[in-house]
Amino acid sequence: MSDRSTSSGHSLHSKGPVVDLGISSKPKSCKKAANWSAEDTTTLLEFLLEELPKIGDGNFKRSTWTAAASLISTKHKITKGGG
Repeated sequence: MSDRSTSSGHSLHSKGPVVDLGISSKPKSCKKAANWSAEDTTTLLEFLLEELPKIGDGNFKRSTWTAAASLISTKHKITKGGG
């Protein structure tokens, strides 16, 4: 790149001014990752395998995921905060 192109205030695609939205300067906050036991994972996969013949468009429906969450929460101890 030449010095002219790196100091330009215009986008090469739109040929308009470059606007800094400041999006990347804000820190992101994320929830702690879930801790899944091998038993939790097995329960989920077995449930989804049973539900597999019911999917029509290649994706599980929201109701399937809700039922899976309910099954796991009743079968296994849920701990908050990844611990």
